[in-house]
Amino acid sequence: MAKKISNNAKPAVVTEAKTVLASTAEKAKEVVSNVNNFLEPEKTWLAFGKISWLQISMLIVTVSMLAMSFWHGITGDDIVVNEYGKEILKFITGFGSYEYNYEHPLPKQYDRDLVIQYYGGLFSVICVLVNKISPFAEFTTIHLLNALSGALATWFAAKICKRYIGQGAAILVVWLMFLSPFWLGNAMNNPKDAPFAATYIIAIYLIFKFIENFNAKNYKQHILLAIAIAASINVRVGGILLIPYLFAFTIGANIWRMVFIKEKVSLFKGVLSAFLISIGAYLGSSLLWPNALQDPINHPLDSLKALTHIPVALNQLWEGSKIMSAVGDPETNEFISNMGANYLPKAMAITTPLIVVIGFILSVLFLAIYKNKKTLNYAFLLMILFSAMFPVLYIIYKKSNLYHLWRHTLFVFPSIAILAAFAWHTLANYIAKPMVKYAVIALVAIGLAEPLYFIVSTHPNTMSYFNSLVGGTKSAYGNYEVDFYYNSIKESSDWFNKNIVSKLSKTDSVIVATNAPHILGEYYKNDKRVKVQYVRFYERHQSKFDYGMFHIAMIPEEIIRSGSWVRGNVLYKATVQGKVMNCIYKKANNLDAEGMELLKANNPDGINKLVASYAADSSNELVATTLANVFMQNNKIDSAYTYINNLYKQDSTNLDNMTMLGNYYNAKNNKEAANNLFKKEITIINETLAKHPQDYKSYYDLAIAQISMGDAQNAIQNFNTSAQSPQIAPMAYQYMSRIYAQVGDNAKAQQYLNMAQQYGR
Repeated sequence: MAKKISNNAKPAVVTEAKTVLASTAEKAKEVVSNVNNFLEPEKTWLAFGKISWLQISMLIVTVSMLAMSFWHGITGDDIVVNEYGKEILKFITGFGSYEYNYEHPLPKQYDRDLVIQYYGGLFSVICVLVNKISPFAEFTTIHLLNALSGALATWFAAKICKRYIGQGAAILVVWLMFLSPFWLGNAMNNPKDAPFAATYIIAIYLIFKFIENFNAKNYKQHILLAIAIAASINVRVGGILLIPYLFAFTIGANIWRMVFIKEKVSLFKGVLSAFLISIGAYLGSSLLWPNALQDPINHPLDSLKALTHIPVALNQLWEGSKIMSAVGDPETNEFISNMGANYLPKAMAITTPLIVVIGFILSVLFLAIYKNKKTLNYAFLLMILFSAMFPVLYIIYKKSNLYHLWRHTLFVFPSIAILAAFAWHTLANYIAKPMVKYAVIALVAIGLAEPLYFIVSTHPNTMSYFNSLVGGTKSAYGNYEVDFYYNSIKESSDWFNKNIVSKLSKTDSVIVATNAPHILGEYYKNDKRVKVQYVRFYERHQSKFDYGMFHIAMIPEEIIRSGSWVRGNVLYKATVQGKVMNCIYKKANNLDAEGMELLKANNPDGINKLVASYAADSSNELVATTLANVFMQNNKIDSAYTYINNLYKQDSTNLDNMTMLGNYYNAKNNKEAANNLFKKEITIINETLAKHPQDYKSYYDLAIAQISMGDAQNAIQNFNTSAQSPQIAPMAYQYMSRIYAQVGDNAKAQQYLNMAQQYGR
């Protein structure tokens, strides 16, 4: 029989039960509080007295960035921005007397793409003015200012985090940005995109402050916001986006206040102020921009349209193939992206530390599940998300011409880093247990250790970073652009100065051949002993020089992967994780150039010169190719085979080598061996075209293989397709002319010959 509970025992049990329930309710309330209030800024984390850990972090990062900038190389944008600033200063100080060229302010020698007129001159003029008092070399000063702009962007990203998320997130965003190698590298010597990123995030911060203080007549704040937007436009015209941002964010905040915070506020509160700020910003953006001063109303908008489809097409190494970054749109006559819709998001994903990528993805998830919306902090984070995603989506939608990975969208990175910091900060504070926080901190530290090691071990070539999504930089090598800004040339030129130039007498001179004369020439413009000569990589056997300094950006992808471009008498290699970015070699002799001159003059002695040249340097694949073709054309098939076989042994994946060996087999009536090679070649090309259907070079290679197999009909079709590339068209039309001549259609043969000659002019 069960015992009855006495009346005296009941109060004790009830009291205990109430205590347990109260404790449970308190814990539940604590968890809910942590979830719902993770956007609330926390107390300042002090380190020493009144100095916070955030201030210490920013000091370390700023000093480090300024110091690191001394080791970075000159870029093409450094040169054009510097010269543009000088030209604008002449225009301003001339007070109307200086004959400024509004259409093309700089000659092609400096502005190789003839587009600098579409950019504002703020950063350019600042660089020129500071250089007048700077104790450092011209480009060193520019790099210091560039690094300072990167530090400014970091500081304002931290200010946004501190104000709307918390001090922990602010500290974290500083280190997330500093230890993101692609951002860090661009912050050293990218004078177009890093300063724009700084002005962009500064303006967003000031927009938020403007929204917070609608009711305050703070004219100083309004002026600062107008200056920030004007400055952004005056660095790059894309800053015009900040004007619609200002209106959208202002009205959006009003809706948020009405719907979620239940404030009584007008929908258009602050819109008049935003309108006045926008007018001031738009007109102010023209002050250091001569073209905009000429037409302040229309020119910035015309420039925005021009830079949305920038009229530049560069051969870019992407997913294993060299692809022209843009093609002409037959309907609009604008340059549109040829890289595919996934180019930009993938480029950003594979060159950003995974801790940032994962953090950004988590932030979207956290913002989606957040329940308590009774604060503007949440609305501001949604605006940050918009500022990160809208430009990327708009660029994809407009098929804007992009190259050099995602450097043109560098300005969205501070927003991405803010959201990543928000995500990790939220995760650390989601559950009120110290072990959870320590685990998240440890995870973030581990995630940052990998890019930290890369930065330390590869400095100053930090921009060449790729994450584990593509196997790191070692695996990305030969598949993606790893040194698009030619930063490694400084390392090579420093070695060349120390080991070669320093040993020359005042009367000595050397000729240095390079495929990057616009960069290398800057290092030797004041040293008459070094003559920099532009030589295309594929034409280096036709030129006389003493030393060659060739950069990876202009090397065909199959040669990069085979490593054949660094064979021979190589003196120095600038490398990243053992992968060559730039190399210097001493030319054994100039017999190759002498031989080519004689061959062009139909002098058979040229063959003897080339044979002697190859005997002295068997790594010269261009001499071997020339000799192979000459012997094949003169029906000296067995003599040709020596060179063809050596080439094929050196690189059996090279399509040109495969074609030559296949043609040799055809000449020897070994059709089976020839067809096997051509089929292998076609398979490789088709695999490339499956990934890159607009790779016109592959269509050209496919047509060459089809001709060799006797498939003239398909060859003509593919030559026609390849001719959409202006660089390939002359060769394609010449082949088509020969095909029609062989079948007796002289009219079409002449037609295509004329077309080939037109392109050659």
